[in-house]
Amino acid sequence: KYILTMDQDSSFREADITQHLMTSLQVMADQSIAVVSPVFTSHVNLNVRTELFEADSSITSGSVLRLTAWQLVGGLKSKFFMDQIDHEFCIRLRREGYKVIVNPQAYMSHSIGNPITKILR
Repeated sequence: KYILTMDQDSSFREADITQHLMTSLQVMADQSIAVVSPVFTSHVNLNVRTELFEADSSITSGSVLRLTAWQLVGGLKSKFFMDQIDHEFCIRLRREGYKVIVNPQAYMSHSIGNPITKILR
């Protein structure tokens, strides 16, 4: 029914993954919820919220996804670059009436890609 997606640069502490999975399964009793996402260590103002909240989009790494929603919208589209894949996926889910929820009680270590600066001459 659900899948936890992870990137190679993401990890949870045991207590956080346990809390995240338990909360996700409880929350997904609501059939309108397609994604439950953790917060990750590079988030700004990490401790501002303590309750679950709805978001426009989230990264998929560390997220619990409802497989029927995934299948309905056709999964992730590889033609998009990195994080845009995640946001575009969430847009399609929301168009179908699904919700994206963030669980601020679950912390995940995650590295945002390293940008490269090039000077064109």
